[in-house]
Amino acid sequence: MKKFFSLGLIRGLIWQAGGMLVGGFLVSGIRLALGLDPLGKFFFTEPAWVVAGLFGVLAFIIGVGGFSDWYKMALGEDVHEDHE
Repeated sequence: MKKFFSLGLIRGLIWQAGGMLVGGFLVSGIRLALGLDPLGKFFFTEPAWVVAGLFGVLAFIIGVGGFSDWYKMALGEDVHEDHE
């Protein structure tokens, strides 16, 4: 099972699902705080699905490790660069 979750695609899809939930609940919480209907016909309203999609894409890229070198560079750590 550990080998299954070590695949980048699987990790990315798990992170994407989590990111979509976070984005959707974030917009629903804001709508609830403003006194609007937080849930639509399809579990979330349309703006919540749009933000959930954006958060899902970013979470997928983070899950597969697409930002790991950028994050290390932002912290000032050395990053191995191939010169091929």
